[in-house]
Amino acid sequence: MLTDDKLSTNLRLRLFSSSVVSTLLYGSESWKLTENVERKLNSTYSKMLSKITGREIVEEARMPNINVLLRARDLRWNWLGHILGMDERRTVRQVLLHCVKPTQESIFGDLIDPDVDKAISLAKDRAEWNPILGNKRRTHLHLQSCCVSANPL
Repeated sequence: MLTDDKLSTNLRLRLFSSSVVSTLLYGSESWKLTENVERKLNSTYSKMLSKITGREIVEEARMPNINVLLRARDLRWNWLGHILGMDERRTVRQVLLHCVKPTQESIFGDLIDPDVDKAISLAKDRAEWNPILGNKRRTHLHLQSCCVSANPL
């Protein structure tokens, strides 16, 4: 179905995004996104997307129609904000703060700045936390809309 030329590329990409991407990124909130993991994700999705779009794998890797790395970071950022914004008595929050060291080696080192207290106070206020996500998108990876490849990865 995803390679059926009778369906528009836009529809095939939307189907791919809603079924394949969401399934393969399930649980990615807790992944440690190292360069190696990001490279594997980008490679895998580029191969899949090239079958749908008819573009070269290299083109999809550089300028993907669906940016799965950005989506994985979004999921992780939202989850981190949810956990940090919880009441400090919640076990999951206590475990996260005990285990996470805000360095590049930590699971969230690529998302939070070394000032964990600042991150916690921002997470308590969704109105402050959500705009940071937009800034992180622009900083870490160029935001691209589905079916429009405007910026390189």
